Amino acid sequence: MNIKLIKNQILWPENKSLFWVMTFFLLLGLLSVYSSTMILTAQADHYIKRQCLFFVTGYFIYIIGFFSGYCHWIFKLKHPWLYSVGLLLLPLTPIGLMVNGARRWIHFAGFSFQPSELVKIFWITSLCHFVVKSHLDVQKKFFATRSLWLKLGVLLALLLIQPDFGTAFLLTTLTLTLLFVARIRLDFYFAMILVFIGGVIVAIIIAPYRMRRFAAFLDPWTFAQDQGYQLIQSLIAIGSGSILGVGIGKGLQKHYALPEAHTDFIFSAIVEETGLLGGVFLIGLFSWLILNLLNRGYQLAKKELYLECYLYLSSAILFFLQTVINLGVCLGLLPTKGLTLPFFSYGGSSLWIVMGLIGILDGFWKKNFK
Repeated sequence: MNIKLIKNQILWPENKSLFWVMTFFLLLGLLSVYSSTMILTAQADHYIKRQCLFFVTGYFIYIIGFFSGYCHWIFKLKHPWLYSVGLLLLPLTPIGLMVNGARRWIHFAGFSFQPSELVKIFWITSLCHFVVKSHLDVQKKFFATRSLWLKLGVLLALLLIQPDFGTAFLLTTLTLTLLFVARIRLDFYFAMILVFIGGVIVAIIIAPYRMRRFAAFLDPWTFAQDQGYQLIQSLIAIGSGSILGVGIGKGLQKHYALPEAHTDFIFSAIVEETGLLGGVFLIGLFSWLILNLLNRGYQLAKKELYLECYLYLSSAILFFLQTVINLGVCLGLLPTKGLTLPFFSYGGSSLWIVMGLIGILDGFWKKNFK
């Protein structure tokens, strides 16, 4: 296989920023949100108007992210973990907003924001700092990562109070994956995996709604009118799409059958309208983006810019995990969790943070590969 040919013809040119790649993804996301909310109600255009607003304002977030990366502001922040703790405490204050029994949002100026989305960037920053600073200790000493796990434990406790099990699962899996790449001692690594598995089991057992959700994951038809309803409607939507789909805008499940068709289950709505080919195309797009991020991380590593390398790597892992979890839920391969599909799902919080993260990555790239 000609690796150079693959890089030249498949991957995005290394001298180009990811700005246009991001814009292409976001335009497809706008089309998906519009199509999934084309229902005959008085608010038929409500979601697409707000998503367009998020789209436009997101470019200002991208610019802020770009200069944060170019000037290394993001890595000059002291104690980003403390910012994460402060952000996760906000929903528990009077400005916190209760939605569907969860306090994950804060409300201001007519907008709702989910602080845990911003925590992802702060935690990635903390993680990259730690791995670069302690990489030798991580590889040799058994308890070298104990401080990192204590910090993560505080974040997980705050997330589970809200509750936000999906983000807690995502941050833990991201941490385990990056530490494996950093070649942590395998005995301690497997010990942490066992603790992680045990923690997931305990979190499921102590929360009755999670037990019902897990039971519905194993047998959704027994809970067809309760916890299994979302999964069943998702599978019906995906199955209805067949090979070529029913046509953009012509999906039926979004008409009050498939819950959250524009957010958590937007992949199901897309596959119903574009079929298997559309689903494979979308998966291919995300795979292409992740490969580009990994390739750029490799180029940074060759220049011994390890902090930037780990940021690209952790971003690739974040996109991979969030995409896999979202698609896994829609396909019935994972229990239902409230995680959006990057670039595609409706919502300002996730869209702004994704655009800000791409901006940071572009800033680093421009700084080191002018």
